[in-house]
Amino acid sequence: MADSFSLKVRDEVAHRSLDVCCRQPFLMGALAGAKYFRRYGRAVLRITHGATVRAIIAMLKQCGLAYSWRQERSKEGKHPFYLIELPELPPDFCRLPEFRDICCRRSWMAGLYLVSGTVADPHKDYYLEWGSVSLDSAYLLLSCLRDEQTEPGLVSKSKGQLVCLKRAEDVAVALSLLGATLARLEFEDIRAIRETNNDLHRLVNAETANIKRSADAAVRQIKKLQILNDNNILGGLSPVLAEVARLRLENPDLSYRELGEMLDPPLTRASVGKKLAKLEELADKVNSR
Repeated sequence: MADSFSLKVRDEVAHRSLDVCCRQPFLMGALAGAKYFRRYGRAVLRITHGATVRAIIAMLKQCGLAYSWRQERSKEGKHPFYLIELPELPPDFCRLPEFRDICCRRSWMAGLYLVSGTVADPHKDYYLEWGSVSLDSAYLLLSCLRDEQTEPGLVSKSKGQLVCLKRAEDVAVALSLLGATLARLEFEDIRAIRETNNDLHRLVNAETANIKRSADAAVRQIKKLQILNDNNILGGLSPVLAEVARLRLENPDLSYRELGEMLDPPLTRASVGKKLAKLEELADKVNSR
């Protein structure tokens, strides 16, 4: 499921609509996040996602850059992958971008995510990351995400820096700025259901705890009132205390509010609680003799 949702996001980002000004930032982001190795003096990108390959090739064409590509298979022969070979890139593609507009900034983040990012299954967790990027790219990404009113974190790994978002609202914002609109809608649906279920669980747990506390209190009160009854003390109490004691002994399952409504005149829940506490205190004194 996690891979399924993450793949939906990657597919949407790969098919992101780009203005002319955004093509170079998108490609610069993808190249900044891609895993390279060198072969015969050429930079080679190794990518496993077909839509990502098509998006990068489209941007290489539109930016007028030379390339070649081919498909290969792993040694086991099960998982195909793609190799894109590039000559030395122009200087503009070997530095951090300077963004003309917000759309260019977001396109750079989308390109970077396309080759280095992942997102957790929202059924289980709220988490989105850009992984294994250079320190310079990580700092720029942090600045960009803060400009989008999110709260990113930075983690140093052996293979590079990891920039992550852990709040549900931040992940939702990131999905939109990456261009994953359909994934954002699915994310919000799942989030709403999860939060509703969490609220219900909290209410049920709170109610269960209240019932247990009430039951424990009733059992304790009955035992202590029985001490007063066995010592012939209830008859010597004030009429109100004696009536509260009698009603509690006869109705161990009723709440303080319900006991108070049975009195004449009625008492509030708090008043009933205070009188029962006074009766318990009296029983403790009797028991300690």
